[in-house]
Amino acid sequence: MTDKGKLKALKKHIEKALTGEGHLEKALAARPHTLPGRTRAFSVPHRVLIENSFSKTHTVIEINGRDRPGLLFDLTKAMTQLGLQISSAKISTYGERVVDVFYVKDVFGLKIESESKLKNIHDAVLEVIPLALGEPADTAEYNYASETVEPASKVTRRRKQSSAARAARKAKKT
Repeated sequence: MTDKGKLKALKKHIEKALTGEGHLEKALAARPHTLPGRTRAFSVPHRVLIENSFSKTHTVIEINGRDRPGLLFDLTKAMTQLGLQISSAKISTYGERVVDVFYVKDVFGLKIESESKLKNIHDAVLEVIPLALGEPADTAEYNYASETVEPASKVTRRRKQSSAARAARKAKKT
């Protein structure tokens, strides 16, 4: 199939999904959930970090794990089934590894504050990551940092600091 043919097929699938004609879940289920053998040589720990201190209005969920076909769909489906509203997302893929960050609210448009609800979100999202790859979900760790605890993710902290540094440099230039 040529690149033009792939592009045309992709356009058709997107149009069907947007008009409600297509069934994305069935289409993804029909595709193999296997990864190339070379990516299995790498160990990718699964981790779900939930932060309430990074945003005044949203709960931030950071997901780290091995990429696979349909992962983003499965993650967003799990969050939607939990009654979460996804306000924005930052999706990153580094080879076989994903680092996806979601800014979410509950059905009332509020941050999720209940410890039991946060634990349910963590467990449900963590369960989705290794789906159909034969990797156990128990390789992950539970990290939830409340507003009184140090942030759980150094990576996210560095991102926040570098964003602040960029903003300071930009303000200094003007």
